[in-house]
Amino acid sequence: MLVHEINAIYYDLSLRQSKIISNQNLLVDKKPKEMIEGLCNRYGLSVNGSLDAIKKSLNIYQKCPVLVHPLLQIYFFPTCSMHELDCIWVNSKQVNKLLKKNFMTEIVFKDNTSILCNVGIRSIKKQIQRCKMMEEKILKQYQIDQLSLKVNSSSV
Repeated sequence: MLVHEINAIYYDLSLRQSKIISNQNLLVDKKPKEMIEGLCNRYGLSVNGSLDAIKKSLNIYQKCPVLVHPLLQIYFFPTCSMHELDCIWVNSKQVNKLLKKNFMTEIVFKDNTSILCNVGIRSIKKQIQRCKMMEEKILKQYQIDQLSLKVNSSSV
């Protein structure tokens, strides 16, 4: 499965397997964090490296998003501590809308699948904002690098 097709990954306690939410739901015999690590590794990244860089760049320490695809700028964010069994890893690019359901949040994805999170809507919005902030920082740095390359190549 391609990373941009994945909406979310979470551990289903009753099945003792991870579920990948997408247009075709899949069960996997790995923990969600191991799956995120595998996605990162495809593109030469690691969860710890991504976490360290994003924590320093955004000055955050909890529920830090993870960059899994540098070219497409795909980030997965945890809905709670990544060490909690009820943590859901959400692909920020796939979120279409958020619906408040009492003290919970329903995340509706672009393909109209959805998942109910035991987290408030403000927390999810903050996570999505963090992903956007990091994406903007990286894109700005790419633009600076491109200008620098143009200046250096024209002076040769």
